Amino acid sequence: MENKDGDTILLIEDDEEIRSLYRMIFEFNGYRVVEAVDGDDGVAKFIEHQEDIRLMIIDVIMPNKNGRETYEEIMRIKNGVKAIFTSGFNSELTKQLKVDGLNYMQKPFSPQDLLLRIKAALAEN
Repeated sequence: MENKDGDTILLIEDDEEIRSLYRMIFEFNGYRVVEAVDGDDGVAKFIEHQEDIRLMIIDVIMPNKNGRETYEEIMRIKNGVKAIFTSGFNSELTKQLKVDGLNYMQKPFSPQDLLLRIKAALAEN
């Protein structure tokens, strides 16, 4: 499962414990991680690191700007960046992500499942 290329993941998650856990899992598996605490911070960190970021993990329900709004703003900056959306809530917003065919994972899920999803997303052209 280890990532030999050291791909960079932008992790946009407002829950500090989840963000810290994901960062440890990703780094242990060879990924570089840029952390953002909410949607506004995610856009700012994307602008700062856009040449390196290969994938975004975006929490759907966050203060200031939800995951979908964050994703759409980043797509206006650089279209085609891969994203995996995560949420512990089953809401209209998460249902719409699935309808739109976006990569979505309902929390809770195992670190192994998330790593497999990341590997698959990075392998897509």
